[in-house]
Amino acid sequence: MDNDKYKLEKPEICILCGDEMTHSYDLCNPEPLAKYEDGRCCKLCDNEKVIPARLEMAIEYYKKA
Repeated sequence: MDNDKYKLEKPEICILCGDEMTHSYDLCNPEPLAKYEDGRCCKLCDNEKVIPARLEMAIEYYKKA
């Protein structure tokens, strides 16, 4: 993969952990842990924090149904 093609003009900072993200494929939606409008999260936080939080929300939703 040609990494320069996906390199951001200006790096973004992960809203959850503060790491710098330099490529567009590093940017993830941090909802429900933070608002998308406030910033993005990195892949690591997405995998370790955001996805588990979403799964927990889904489990709680179906427990109530």
